[in-house]
This record gives sequence, C-alpha cells and structure tokens, in this order.
Amino acid sequence: MKTIRQLAQERVLNDCILRIKRKVGDAWVVVTMDPRGTRIVSSLFRMIDITSNGVALVENLLVNRDPLPSMDAIYIVSSNPQSIDMICSDFADKKNPHYKRVGIFMTGIADNQTVQKIKNANLGDRLLAFEEMNLEFLAIESYAFHLDTLSPLRCLSSQTFHMTPMHAETISGIISAISLLGEMPQIRFSQDSIVSRTITKELERQLKTLNEQQPGLLKTNGPPTTLLVLDRSFDLLAPLLHEFTYQAMAYDLIELNSNVY
Repeated sequence: MKTIRQLAQERVLNDCILRIKRKVGDAWVVVTMDPRGTRIVSSLFRMIDITSNGVALVENLLVNRDPLPSMDAIYIVSSNPQSIDMICSDFADKKNPHYKRVGIFMTGIADNQTVQKIKNANLGDRLLAFEEMNLEFLAIESYAFHLDTLSPLRCLSSQTFHMTPMHAETISGIISAISLLGEMPQIRFSQDSIVSRTITKELERQLKTLNEQQPGLLKTNGPPTTLLVLDRSFDLLAPLLHEFTYQAMAYDLIELNSNVY
C-alpha cells in the first residue's frame, strides 16, 4: 500500500508535470508557483527531482519574471486572487505572451470566480490543462501530514466556537487528504467538544457531497479507516513535552530550512 507522501508525489509528478511534458514532447518546460504551491511541492521534492524531469526553470509567480515566449509553462497555484490575477496578466498582451502554452493546476478547489477569470484570460489554444490537484496539505513524512495553518491553537480550542475561514481551510485540507487516500473513513469525535462536533458535522456533509459527485472515488470495502477528530483540550500535556527523538534533537541543534541542512 502506498503512503500518503508517495500518492502526493505521484499527483504532482505524474498528473501535472509529466502529463504536460507528454503534450509538449522533448521541449523543456518552466514550473511557476505561488507561495502555497511552493510550500506543497517543496514538502514533496528536492529541486533535482523536479529538474531531472524536463523542467528547465522553477519560478516564483509573484515576482518580476523575464518573458519566455518560446517555452511552455506549468502553473501550480492556489486560488488566491492575487495568484490568478498574475496568471491573467502574463497573457494580457495577446501579441507578447509570457509563455508559449500553459497547464494550470490548482492546489485546491477552483471557485467560480477563479474559473471565470481563467475563462476570460487571453489563453485560447495556449491552455493545455486547467485542473484541480486537490492537495491542500504538506505531506512531510510517509505517514504524517499537516495543514500548514498559522496559529490554529486558539481557534481550534475555543469553547465559544464559530466557523471561520481558518476552520474551512482545515476541513478542506482534511478532505483533500481523504480523497487522495481514496477511502471513506469512519469518523469518531469527542462528544464533549463543540469544536470536534462542528468540524465532524461539516466533514460528513462534504464527504457525502464528494461521494455523490464522484462515485467510486472513496472506497468503502476492505478494512475500515478511522478518522479521529479531537481538539487540543483532549490532551493538554503533549505540547509541553519535548520529544525524545533524533528529529527533535536535529531541530534543536542544527539550523534547518524546510527539513534541509
């Protein structure tokens, strides 16, 4: 059985990069990413893993870039309005496009506004693909991932709980991980936690919708998978303990950047 990290790597490499490479033949391509796309891809690959698959250059979407009108490009971006506007601006001038042809892959769900902006952009026959990767998490290890949310502790432990954009982002990340694994989980949660109850209710609703929209995506046969939904109050001591592992020691003693020394 493949790990969640292997499945995520295959999603980016096979379904995005190599798919566009098959369409453009032997030509080198450019990979252009926004900060969210960069975080997700960097958690899965080293730079050599990308460039050894026919990628000549990896660019930051949000900085000034030299036009490369003779090269095809692959965008890996979130649905952040700034990122979508930057893609559209790359092709604002029909006579002087930034790239020759493009494949656009969204890290998450492309909302109606995003789809409309891409539809109205001057892409035409230049658009090789426009799809959702549905990777809204960082697969940092073979059997572990996190959602890369900032300061979630207070929002996920409040007793006066109400849904916020951060909660929606958390649910979206969990749904994307479940869809990648392809298994319908049995969800268990703490009855005493309003956070767990509310998150679980929304997870169940979205999983039901996903199963109706894409029948067969989530398998129900085989050994059952269990998803536990707990808030931080379930175990208050864990954040105060220091892990006795080589990994924790490496972070203490060595200056690491994205798990790289």
